[in-house]
Amino acid sequence: MHEDSILIGPRIENAGPDSLYPSIAAQCRVRRDAVAISYGERRISYAQLDRQSGLIRDALLAAGLAPGQLVPVLTRGGPGMIAAMIGIWAAGGAFAPLAMDGPEARRDLALGRIDTGILVVDEAGDALDGWRCVPIAETLRATAPTVSIADAEPCHGGSLAYGFFTSGSTGVPKCCLNIHSGLANRAATMSRRFDLRPGEAVLQNSSHVFDSSLWQIFWPLSIGAEVAIPERFGILDFDATLDTIAARRVVMTDFVPSILEQLIQLLRNSREQLDKLASLRYILVGGEKLDPHLLRDLLKLLPAARIVNTYGPTEASIGMVFHAFSGGEAAVPLGLPIDNTALAVVDEQLRPVPRGQIGEIVIGGACMGLGYLGEPERTQAVFRRDTGLPLGSEVVYRTGDLGRVEADGLLYFDGRIDDQIKIAGVRIELGEIEHHLYDFPHVSKAKVLPVRSDDGTWLAGFYTAGAEVPPAELRAHLERKLGKSSVPALLRQLDAFPLTVSGKIDGKALIAAHCTFDPPAAGEGQAGQSGDMRQALQAALRRILPGQQPGPDDDLVLAGLDSLGALKLLLEAERLTGRRLALAAFLTAPTLATLLSHDAQAGDDADTARAIEHDIARLGRPASPRAAGTAPPSGTAIVLTGATGYVGRALLAALLRHGAGPIVCPVRAADDRAAATRLAALVPDLPAGRVTAVALDLCAPDASRRLPPAPRLVLHAAADVNFSKSYRQLHEPNVAVTAALGAYALAAGARFVYLSSIAAATGREVVPDGAPGRAEIEAMLAALRNGYSRTKWVSEQIVAGLRAHGLDAQVHRLGEMMPDALHPVANPLASFSILCRVAQLAGVAPELEDTSNCTPTGLVADWVVRRALADSGRAAGTARPTMLAHPTQLRVNDMLAAVLGKIPQVSLSRFLDTVGRHYADSQHPDLARCLMIFSSGGQPDEPTQRGFTPARAEPRPTAPATRDGEPGWTALTPHELDTMFGVFRSSVIAP
Repeated sequence: MHEDSILIGPRIENAGPDSLYPSIAAQCRVRRDAVAISYGERRISYAQLDRQSGLIRDALLAAGLAPGQLVPVLTRGGPGMIAAMIGIWAAGGAFAPLAMDGPEARRDLALGRIDTGILVVDEAGDALDGWRCVPIAETLRATAPTVSIADAEPCHGGSLAYGFFTSGSTGVPKCCLNIHSGLANRAATMSRRFDLRPGEAVLQNSSHVFDSSLWQIFWPLSIGAEVAIPERFGILDFDATLDTIAARRVVMTDFVPSILEQLIQLLRNSREQLDKLASLRYILVGGEKLDPHLLRDLLKLLPAARIVNTYGPTEASIGMVFHAFSGGEAAVPLGLPIDNTALAVVDEQLRPVPRGQIGEIVIGGACMGLGYLGEPERTQAVFRRDTGLPLGSEVVYRTGDLGRVEADGLLYFDGRIDDQIKIAGVRIELGEIEHHLYDFPHVSKAKVLPVRSDDGTWLAGFYTAGAEVPPAELRAHLERKLGKSSVPALLRQLDAFPLTVSGKIDGKALIAAHCTFDPPAAGEGQAGQSGDMRQALQAALRRILPGQQPGPDDDLVLAGLDSLGALKLLLEAERLTGRRLALAAFLTAPTLATLLSHDAQAGDDADTARAIEHDIARLGRPASPRAAGTAPPSGTAIVLTGATGYVGRALLAALLRHGAGPIVCPVRAADDRAAATRLAALVPDLPAGRVTAVALDLCAPDASRRLPPAPRLVLHAAADVNFSKSYRQLHEPNVAVTAALGAYALAAGARFVYLSSIAAATGREVVPDGAPGRAEIEAMLAALRNGYSRTKWVSEQIVAGLRAHGLDAQVHRLGEMMPDALHPVANPLASFSILCRVAQLAGVAPELEDTSNCTPTGLVADWVVRRALADSGRAAGTARPTMLAHPTQLRVNDMLAAVLGKIPQVSLSRFLDTVGRHYADSQHPDLARCLMIFSSGGQPDEPTQRGFTPARAEPRPTAPATRDGEPGWTALTPHELDTMFGVFRSSVIAP
């Protein structure tokens, strides 16, 4: 036996308990007022952590949790998650963290492996059908008394502590199970090797779905230190990470090499950012093979910090091999086993190989886990008994990693036996990706290969199919199944695979043919003196998205750009120009044009001005205008567009209250039956015979052919409300449809009521004859910076033009529509609704001076309907739009407090950075909407984007006069306000 290939760590008798739970509970008792967890501006003391963990424990026991059961924790992370994990331990259970914002298909596969029936979620709104859910937020708000978690010791060393899901080659994630003593041994080793004192801070830099987060959380808490959680949206948010390290004087954290490389590039360019790391004493690095040059660069930047390479699979209690980097290594070793663990490098018969020879790394000792949840065959295949290896445990684990023990007595890494690799620190099974490629329709054969280049390792996916399979569709499929981190950067359909002489797929030939790209031309990669960066950025993009050539306006995220790639691209742009573009800002419009268009807005506005001038001239003057004063039609039907929308539903209810009818509602659906079903689902208890839903796309040619030929009234409340789209993108649904419906009403002699937006008030007023000149249009474009507001203003001009040709028209500009007694429903897509949800998600609200006019939707809808139904001679519209906004102005921050309760406030810029970072990771649509609400082309106080009124805006008309049946505005009473905010609390915000 070649014992020189066996490495045995120090044998240490740990004096402390064989579980971290008693140590954490003891700190909760003796360091009650000390900070246990910091999260942005929030501080959670050990006493608070004690109570919160106890509340979770009590809720779990009430839900029926039995000792030893595994509880999935579906979460976005944060302090509440930590309390939940400790609470699960306190109840005698074990936890399995899952990502709330991860792919649903992968989440469901993971949950399908756990049969506990109990699920911990962040809040009640995250609950899943079929589970007894314990919501963290609501549980922690309970006022019931609870006993300290220190009053019992439910955990022992051999009991199950946690499970983590990792990639599985069959496409189904596998859950690695670990026990308390393994985690306690890792923590005890760290306490002996690293000088962490009570009160000092450790950064939780790893996502909660990776087991490296465990030492960052539980080890500090076990010795009375602080867990500092950055308030950020992903590990690539270096600004928030460095700010947290500086603010909390963090002494220890870890990085995966690919992330560390980008951080070092940032630190080289910014002394200010480098200074924020002055408190760091220890930096742990692991998860990927390390470049010694990278670590030497880090040592030069942070000479006082100690850099430690770490190795070990999830199956072995986080990791069990350490090496302190000295700076002189030609290659970075994995190192030596930690206390009470051991390893061997073996051949296929599990015999130790001679020193210097490559073999499989096998580990054993106190780090050993229990295997895989519900997979005895897979467990037996790699957790081997009776091997005869002297590794300190009856069972040893075959890692599948290749390594060697060199003459210096240290372990070195040499790759994988199977198809498993790590990219950006994430363990990826190539077989799992191939499994989901085969799942896609028409794909007959698939192969995924790792490609190594100067910019790191990336994935290339190849496939053959019985029909054309667009890479974009395949990419979207893989993202849904696996998440962005596992989607190949290159997806390419082949006529046939190249084969080796033995008939196997020739991976080397595939890489040579499809993954080798021409180097940049001379000078490419550098910005010229003229500031032209196009070639330089395209060269960088070719390295980041191999094999793709996106155009300047192509969405790079859809092309496969992930957060790490976006960061690389932005750092390259910063290097070339000396200017920083926030990751969040870039990801709202992730195109090369965004990086290149410093002066593009002026050109875009010139093109838009010409298009608008043409639209108003063409659409505001129908070919066969109806003569003014013609008698109204004999028909009685009322056409209501937008009936499935927020305001449309209020208008429909008002029409029914006033006995109007019959009412015809165009609804986007496959057929009339589906249209009726959709409308009935949104507006229950529709009276039979009075409302007819018609399946109709208003953008379709000759859409009016499906509408009544002689309507009495056309109430137009439909629009595509999207602040991220341009005027051209919104032209058809918002401008062309309005013009077509106006012409339809004019031809029928019907009254036309157009519901516009108060956003249009920021532009120039309606020109009475409907023919604004270029000066008026350019003034509007300068004032209104988003496509939606521009379409509303142009539509008003078109209606004015049609009115000049005989249309009986009314135009009403609606304010910030809020629920009231007549319409007790919140608009989920309103600016305030979105802000509520995002503030709750982020845990902070922006400091705003903005106000809202809080216009009661039901009251306004009732007034609009009464005015629309009045005789034309008595209540015909005027040339100028009517402003329907309540004169009462409420501070948006006061409104947020009324809905969310006490919530920390941060500056608007910091809030937007926080939201942007969240969006970079999760791509959640609410986060994108929030960014667009506050994005206004360089005017951060623009009301037309935000949907709120800046405090310093010039006074504007807020309500029509209270005569002739118009709303009699009165101050909103406490009861009315309570009704309004109560609706938000019960519907917009999770209960």
